Order: sequence, then C-alpha cells, then structure tokens
Amino acid sequence: MERVPRRATPAALLLGLVLFALLQFVAASCEAPPEPGKAPVTIGVSYTGTDLVTAHTQVDIAGGLHPSPAQLANIDEVYAVTPVVQWSAIGTALVLLVGALLCLAGGPVRAAVAALAATVSLVVTALLAHGMVAAFAAEVLAISAQLPGVDAPQMESRIGEVIATGPGFWLPLALVVAVLALDATVLVRARSADG
Repeated sequence: MERVPRRATPAALLLGLVLFALLQFVAASCEAPPEPGKAPVTIGVSYTGTDLVTAHTQVDIAGGLHPSPAQLANIDEVYAVTPVVQWSAIGTALVLLVGALLCLAGGPVRAAVAALAATVSLVVTALLAHGMVAAFAAEVLAISAQLPGVDAPQMESRIGEVIATGPGFWLPLALVVAVLALDATVLVRARSADG
C-alpha cells in the first residue's frame, strides 16, 4: 500500500498545480441596473492561479457601457492583483511543485506533510483572493448604488453573492485532501503494524 501514495501524492500535487494554473480560481460579477433605454451593465473580474501569480487581471464588461482604452487601463489598475495575494499564489505554486518533488525522494511522512502544506496554502490563497475580490465588488456596488433607483443598503448586503470560488481552487483542494487522507491512512497502518 505504501507504493500507492508514493506515486499518487506527487501526481496529485502536479495535477493540482496544473489545475490551479489553468482554471478559474476566483471571480466576481456584478450587474448594474440599466438606465432608461440602455442595456444593463455587467462587470466581471476573474483570476486563474496563473493570473494571480503574474498579477494579470481579466475584466469583462458587457452591456450598455463602452469604456475607452484609457478607461480600460484604469479599470485594470483598480482591479489589479494585490501583492499579498500574488505572493500567496506564488507560494501555493511552489508548495505544489516542491511538494511533488519531495514526495518522490521520501516516504509517506514527506508525502503527508507535502499534501498538508498544499492544502493549507490553497486555503490561505483562496481566503486572501476572496477578500481582494470582495473589496473590488464593494467598489463596484458603491458606484452602482449612486445610480437612480438602486437600493444601496440592499446591494451592500449582497456582496458575497457576486463572488465565486472556482474549480481552480476546488479541484486541486479535492486532490490534495484525498492524497492527504491516503497518506495518513498509510502512516496509521504502518504505525499499527510496528507497535
């Protein structure tokens, strides 16, 4: 049974790294009510793990708003990845990569430690990214609240509804938690057999 985690943990960590890098990690989307005679405006921001590591922002605007290139540059600045989130994402990527390499060199103890470190790193990065996106959503909602016919207190209470944690978090987390459970099972059985 010890051979299974020895191969499963590094594979899961590397797959987790790929999923973290390529899939949407966190996103927010806000829709402002339309002005009379105009389409509603939807502003969305989303980040993959790669976006967080490289501090790249993807802002999508749809509806009746057509910003100029200068306004788009300003929007990208407003929704830029914060340094804390960027360093946390870099740390997560390194923990996944280095953890996979360490697992190849050691037994189930190293594998369990690597999976635990990856789990903690993913959760911390998700919490930080969620907080960053919540601040962005609060700004968008504050601007939207100034539009006619918008109930500002009701919008402020709904900030959490516009934020989504994506598969770039959930899938790697599921992988590392599964191999953590497998590694822990192997360690418990090995200790039971010894003692």
